[in-house]
Amino acid sequence: MKFFRKIRTLFRRRKLDSEMAEELRAHLEQQTEHNLAAGMSPEEARAAAQRQFGGVEQIKERARDQRGLVWLEHALRDVRYAFRSLVKSPSFAVTAVLTLALGIGVNAALFTVYNIVALRSLPVRDPDALVKIAGQRKGAFYPGFSYAEYLGYRDGNHVLSGLVAVNEAQARLSGSESLVRDPLFQGRDRDSLPVQFVSDNYFSVLGGEMALGRGFLPEENRSPGAAPVVVLSHLFWTRQLNGDPNVIGRTLTFSGRTFTVIGVTSPEFVGQQPAPPAAWLPLMMWGRPADYGPKGMPTFRLIGRLLPGVTMGQVKADFDLIATRLETELPNPEAKDSVRLERGMRFVDIPLDAKTLAATTPLLLGFALVLVIACTNVANLLLARGVTRQHEIGVRLTLGAGRGRVIRQLLTENLLLCAVGAVVGLALALWTLQILQPIILGRLPAEWGMEVRRWYFLKMTPDWHVAAFTGFLTVVAVLAAGLLPALHASGTSLVSHLKNEGTLFGRRLRQSRLRSLLVVAQVAVCLMLLSCAGLLARNLFALRHADVGFDPGAVFLVNAAPKAVPADRQAAALAAVATLNGLPGVAAASLGSDAPLLGRSATTVLVRTDGGTGPGGAMEKMKSFAVGANFFPAFGLKLRRGRGFEEADVRSGARIVVVSESLAKRLWPGQEAVGRTIGVSEAAFSGGPWTGAVSACEVIGVAPDVTSQVYRDTPEIVYLPLLSTVASSGVMFLRPRSPSAAAWAEIVQAADAAGLTLRVDRRLADYYEEQVLPFFGAAVLSGALGGLALLMASVGLYGVMAFGVNQRVREIGIRVALGATAKKVIGLFLRQGMGLVAVGIALGLGGGALFALMLRKILPGLPEPFDPLAFGGVTLVFTLVALLACWLPARRAAKVDPMVALRAE
Repeated sequence: MKFFRKIRTLFRRRKLDSEMAEELRAHLEQQTEHNLAAGMSPEEARAAAQRQFGGVEQIKERARDQRGLVWLEHALRDVRYAFRSLVKSPSFAVTAVLTLALGIGVNAALFTVYNIVALRSLPVRDPDALVKIAGQRKGAFYPGFSYAEYLGYRDGNHVLSGLVAVNEAQARLSGSESLVRDPLFQGRDRDSLPVQFVSDNYFSVLGGEMALGRGFLPEENRSPGAAPVVVLSHLFWTRQLNGDPNVIGRTLTFSGRTFTVIGVTSPEFVGQQPAPPAAWLPLMMWGRPADYGPKGMPTFRLIGRLLPGVTMGQVKADFDLIATRLETELPNPEAKDSVRLERGMRFVDIPLDAKTLAATTPLLLGFALVLVIACTNVANLLLARGVTRQHEIGVRLTLGAGRGRVIRQLLTENLLLCAVGAVVGLALALWTLQILQPIILGRLPAEWGMEVRRWYFLKMTPDWHVAAFTGFLTVVAVLAAGLLPALHASGTSLVSHLKNEGTLFGRRLRQSRLRSLLVVAQVAVCLMLLSCAGLLARNLFALRHADVGFDPGAVFLVNAAPKAVPADRQAAALAAVATLNGLPGVAAASLGSDAPLLGRSATTVLVRTDGGTGPGGAMEKMKSFAVGANFFPAFGLKLRRGRGFEEADVRSGARIVVVSESLAKRLWPGQEAVGRTIGVSEAAFSGGPWTGAVSACEVIGVAPDVTSQVYRDTPEIVYLPLLSTVASSGVMFLRPRSPSAAAWAEIVQAADAAGLTLRVDRRLADYYEEQVLPFFGAAVLSGALGGLALLMASVGLYGVMAFGVNQRVREIGIRVALGATAKKVIGLFLRQGMGLVAVGIALGLGGGALFALMLRKILPGLPEPFDPLAFGGVTLVFTLVALLACWLPARRAAKVDPMVALRAE
């Protein structure tokens, strides 16, 4: 209560001062009357009373100090004085605020995105009590579990109140053509919807409420295929079904199966990820009966809710025991022997480890350097303003103000600038993010819907995390931009302050080391960002125009399925490819487990390059693709020597290989590779685990080199014949004779006549663009930061040079009066300005090279960082901009009239 009473005195200060003055006046009058009664004259009585009473103003100050919170009152005075001082210099204030807003704003924007995706919890009940569970087997990470494993963890644990299983999938909804036009419900296949197969306790564990109907019942998840029911997301219900109030009991057909709608979730519920699926289906409607047996595939993700008071250590110990038991009980080679836990439900789980820190350091450093440039720019402005205020500071010091008091006042002014700049910067950051979000998402390919759609649901709104981070940036800006100028402004002699002869801190302006250091720092930091932007732009240009060895735009991924359900899916897949190869308009079609540019995880095979097959030989890991007949014609690749795989090779499982040209040259330099023998691990042909067995394989062909992957590409590739036992799970490639819409329509029609349902997915060029996207994003981001740094650095350099001209008008006038030509005056200022720029460029290029080395941790496909064209180009651009920034003030200096300058002085 005492504290609040002291706070109230701040708002009653005038009334209290008036009452105190009235009380002091009454005391003086009383003493004066007493002196008059003692026989003094009125003048003597008043003078004696004042002497006896003491200094009135000193008494007032001591009384004010007794009220408490003096520091707060002084701070408010400093703020009021700082506000009046800045209002008198509007151009300086606006320039400083905008500069700080840009520096703080870009960092606030970065943290806002990080806060939304990594710190903010998803809208589920008590998200911190939820735990995502992943498996590990002999140290390897396995995100999915089989259904049998799920039952073992669900029924055997003692630490969770509930455990749910989720399997994400895609489904086609019959009779709703409008779905393919809605990007929010578009999957990788253009006519697919994102759906989730979930256990019956999914909604109760996550806390999902229903707007209509109900969730799943336990009996609806007890036997495969027994309950074809569906729960719709609120977003899907409103956007696609127009919020039909009679939707309960209505039937929808997903991928040829009819489901009855039993519920619609509440608008707030999105599930375990930011973007809700179109619908939730019972877990038992996902697969065949064998998928739920002991040998089922590990496709389910597990999420549990902690019991009250249970720690993560207890969960880990309990689940590890269950994992060890299930590994021995289940005849599944992928059963886990331990688990990995992630607590909380957020947009993205970013591990805070050394690897993540190393990968994000260049990005964070780039944003921080923009703030450094802004603070350096403002520090230069404060130095310039300090020269115009040195007389004021000198007077304050002469009248008894201590150095600390002057520094406090100057830092208060800087704090006010930084606070306003932070507010403007935060508003600018949020406004920019809200504008860019739909623009960026709208430009991404529609085929990326399943991966991108979650970004549609991000709400670019700040919270206390963002406010606290912006406050931290404000404090950093105050100290970085204002501390050194305040120390210098208050630390020099009073004589130099009071004389006010156009000096800066006791020295001529052109000799200010601090000013020179700030200019050099600005230039160096700007060149660091620009050099990285140039390097990334050059790399992006090279990737866009790279020769990958074939035309990825002419190779399409397709899905060809027989209209009748086949008894043997493997044979049906091989027959479908053979049918496609016989259709008019098809140049070639083939199957493959993987392919160049497909962007899947790198597949390697163990190879004995000496051709031996006995035990004990050295094995080498090599990039490999398992491909079918006509693979090379489908990709437009003409073998250098030998032949490719044929139908009989795939069906018989022949031990033969095709090698790339680079591998052939390394293994058999100057010799014929066809007919040679290499040893390949038998596991590559049997599809089983590595047992140590090696098969002797004959090289039947040499293929031209191709780019297999943008990241860590290697031209040394071994092509193996596709296993006929996995043909149905392979990827189908088709190369049309013409990629026109009319030609595709004829191919689809011919396939339909041949009994195939042909659906075109994507081109390989789309996958290449997907892999190039990180490089594109890095180039755009670095270019934006570099452009912003260039703008601030050039404005700062121009401001410093222009201020130097204003402070040296008398000197320039004398030089011109003594015969200096305009060319010499311009040359004088250009030499001084460009000399500092040259030092900054040298430091900046060195820092840019180190920065580029750090970037390779994020983008491993980045070429050598010392690119002379990229570094030379940005150096030339910055030199021209800096030359212009120095020339404009120098040109104005050359026009100084000596008579006007000397008369003014």
